[in-house]
Amino acid sequence: TNKVTFEQYGPDGCQATVIGEERFHVTVEAGAAGDIHTECTCPKLASFHKDCQHIAAVLIAIYEHERQGITPEVTNHKLTQGL
Repeated sequence: TNKVTFEQYGPDGCQATVIGEERFHVTVEAGAAGDIHTECTCPKLASFHKDCQHIAAVLIAIYEHERQGITPEVTNHKLTQGL
């Protein structure tokens, strides 16, 4: 099953939710220098400065869609946590 649901998707980045035992919101943004900036709502360890598996899942989903030449389906619902 596909665990990545896109809420926004475009050339400058995307917002997605990764659904597993819990739901985590991931943001990926394209930087001006060709780099990418990522963020996830999961409680990753503060001592590590690496991306989590949720960000990896979204990046893989982006790669697979681009490799196939298709734009992912975008949902209109927003999932909220802790509000």
